[in-house]
This record gives sequence, structure tokens and C-alpha cells, in this order.
Amino acid sequence: AASPDGLDFLGSSNGGLGIGNALGKAAGSGLGGDIGAVYKGELLRRNLRASVSITDIGRINYNKGNLRSASFVANNVTIPIDSFDNFPNDYDSIKQWAANYGVAVDSGRESFSQSLPTRLNLYAEMQVIKGFYVGVSTSANLNTDKSKSSNYSSYTAIIPRWQSRMIDVWMPISYNYFSQNLKAGIGARLAYVYFGTDDIGSVVSGQGKGFNLYFGLRVAGSFKNKKIEKE
Repeated sequence: AASPDGLDFLGSSNGGLGIGNALGKAAGSGLGGDIGAVYKGELLRRNLRASVSITDIGRINYNKGNLRSASFVANNVTIPIDSFDNFPNDYDSIKQWAANYGVAVDSGRESFSQSLPTRLNLYAEMQVIKGFYVGVSTSANLNTDKSKSSNYSSYTAIIPRWQSRMIDVWMPISYNYFSQNLKAGIGARLAYVYFGTDDIGSVVSGQGKGFNLYFGLRVAGSFKNKKIEKE
């Protein structure tokens, strides 16, 4: 695909955006990290677990030059899947194609700094009766850099959960402050296998534009200290 001289990150590959040889040179440098704490104890003679964390603390400083990533700015945008059937090849056409759907593409070459998507995460879960727990989880965006930044959407979720030795079942009900919608999910653990979705409504109705499914394997074991016999 045609592109500005030395600008290879925005090539077209099989109808989508591809990464060219821009990976051969570092676009910049930065430093980031996370911090958090977990508490396990009792409150009102009920088991309590709580955690607090701040994730993605830091910044990235991008160098001046041709070989670095482009930025895409959009606000709650929907692009029809069939529009990719006529995806353009050259950079100017790609930029115009994106603008038609409310996405601004900027490949400016000046150096700049960008904050990581810092957010505050809070979680607390308390035992109501034996085997039944209720948890509350919330995440708030802490990134105040409005010029060039990426952010996570803030949300709050209530998570009722029933637990036994071999089976867990949970149903998170979450509200997203960016999209302003309410979603209900469902998940389960059978022995060492767990699976679920965060949006059971889209799965059942079949009217959603997308949904997520997760699946995992939990491995745990106990290790006993072996006694060393002296000769």
C-alpha cells in the first residue's frame, strides 16, 4: 500500500490495518507500574476480603520522527463491518474513510508525551450467609491528560456469588459510566474449570453487536515440607 515516505505503520493487509517495518526502531520510551494491597479478615463475624490498586501509572515519551504509531480518536463510534469491503489503500484515503465514520486519524511527526490509562480499582466482598457472598467492584479513570491519552471506562459492579468446594456460581451486574448501559453476566466454576460471560443479555437475545466469553483452568495444590533425615 502507498504511504508517506518512511511511514510504514499504516499499510493495508487483507482489508485491515497492518504493521510495517516501524517495529525496527523504538518509537520512544517510558516508565509505568502498578501498586495495590489486599486485606482478608472478618467484619461483624463475617468473612471479608477487600483490595485497592492503582494500575498503569506512568507516561510514554514519543520521539520526533516518521517511524512511530498513529493516533486514532473516536467517541462511541460504530463502523459497519461491510464498509471494510472497500477499504482504501493509500494513507490520505484511509484518513478520509475513517473521518466518514467519526474517527480522526493523526500521523503527526512531532514528539509528545502520553499518559498511561491510570485508574483506581476498588473491590470488597463479604459473606452474607454460609456459602453466599456479595461483592462490589468499581474502577475510576484517574487520567486527566485530555490532549493525547488513552483511558479505561469507569464502571461499578455488584457481584453475588455462591460458593462450595467443587462449584462456584456468580452473576456480576455492572454499569458502565461511558456507554451508560447496564449489563448482567454469569459465570461458574466446576472443580478446576471456570467459564462465563459479562453480558448474558446479548448472548440470549442475539441482538448485541458483540459479547465476550471467557474460559480458564485453575490449578492449585498443597506442598508439604519434607523432613530431612540426618545421618
